[in-house]
Amino acid sequence: MDLLANIIGEMELSTKAKDYARLMVLNRNFHFTIYESSEMQLLLELLNGLWNRSNLYRRVFTYIPERAEQALQEHKDIYQACHQQDGSAAGQAVRHNIQQTVNALLEEFQKKRSHLVIQPEGGNGQGKVEG
Repeated sequence: MDLLANIIGEMELSTKAKDYARLMVLNRNFHFTIYESSEMQLLLELLNGLWNRSNLYRRVFTYIPERAEQALQEHKDIYQACHQQDGSAAGQAVRHNIQQTVNALLEEFQKKRSHLVIQPEGGNGQGKVEG
């Protein structure tokens, strides 16, 4: 639990400093500290593979600075549930964090998509996307 508390402290400092690259590293450290405590090697390998495959999407958060404060509170909620050894609350807090992450990503992608403009190129029926 001390390690998680230290990571939360570093997340607070990085959030205040708007150091989003550092927050990405701390986010992974936070979650994998919890996952590794399960001592379920197969599950850990699966989560590691999924995490690595979705890394591109998490990088979008460097463009959503307002999400950092919300995510910090979500991580504090996860930590608190773990500290109280409340598995049900911890699971609920993690699911909430994931859902909020997905919601923010979808909103950001929709914003980006609405700014794309398709420009016709020649007469070949194909266009060029600009954003």
